[in-house]
This record gives sequence, C-alpha cells and structure tokens, in this order.
Amino acid sequence: PTRRSSDLARPRNYEQKVNRKMYRAGMRSMLGQLVRTDRLVVTTEFSVAQPRTKLLVDQLKALSLGNVLIVIEAQDDKLMLAARNVPNVDVITVAGINPVALAAHDKVLMTVGAVKMIEERLQ
Repeated sequence: PTRRSSDLARPRNYEQKVNRKMYRAGMRSMLGQLVRTDRLVVTTEFSVAQPRTKLLVDQLKALSLGNVLIVIEAQDDKLMLAARNVPNVDVITVAGINPVALAAHDKVLMTVGAVKMIEERLQ
C-alpha cells in the first residue's frame, strides 16, 4: 500500500483566531494594567539624532529604563537601527503593537502621538 500525505506525521497547529472585539478588549485591559502598575512611561518625543546604540543607551539611562518596549507612531529607521543591538530593548510601531509584546517587558515607553493613535484604534 502507498502512503498518503495525510498519513505522515505533522506538527499540530494550536493557533486560535481572536475576533476584533476580543482583541480590543484585551489591549484595553493590558494598557490599563500598565498604567495601574506604573509600567507605562509617556514622553513627548523620543528619537535619536544618529543610528548609534550608545546614544540610545544614554537616553534610556537618563530615563532609568532597562528592559523596555518603545512604542512609536511611525517607522523610525534611526531608532530601529540603534535599538537592534541592545538586549531587552525593542522598538515597535503602533500598527504592530500586541499584548504579548506589552507583557514581555518591564516598562513600556510611548510617545504622546502613539498614545493618541492607540486610543483611536481601540474606540
């Protein structure tokens, strides 16, 4: 007898689809928890003049942030390049924000523009 492709071992897929209302409720809950536990830091502007890791590390030290997720409103290549080599620091845009990324870091640093964009998305 010949083997069919359905007979071969395949890793099981545990993905579950989360509908939009549930996703928004989860994000609201997650952001509320960040505010209640003082893990959310909001700043008017956050960028680096040059794509240099040292500049970013100095800025984070000034704010006394170590394990941090930086949320910005639009793609900033200089900031992305400066942060890619720093352990425990991630940069994400508002479009790519998710509950797992928010939970993975001790602090979340957001710009005021990013906060406004997230509020609009979660209405």
